[in-house]
Amino acid sequence: MAKVKKQYLDFEIDKITNSIEDALSGMSLPTEVRILIKDDLTRIKKGQAWSFNWKQEFQSADRDVFKLVATIDPGTVQGFISITSSLIIFT
Repeated sequence: MAKVKKQYLDFEIDKITNSIEDALSGMSLPTEVRILIKDDLTRIKKGQAWSFNWKQEFQSADRDVFKLVATIDPGTVQGFISITSSLIIFT
């Protein structure tokens, strides 16, 4: 069995919402969770404020990675979640 490397993230979740919320206006945006596809990875640029290496996560065979998008702008990824049978990682 492969050894699992634990990674701890150092960030605070300010609140949980049912959808994407505009930080300036407080307005909730209709939101969808979609499977991440390889083409989506080209939109992840170095220097973006992701607290995790999502390209590496996507390449792990035992994981399913999803993206969070606003339905009015589905081309812009607002967040990710990775699911395995034993570990869930999100930002």
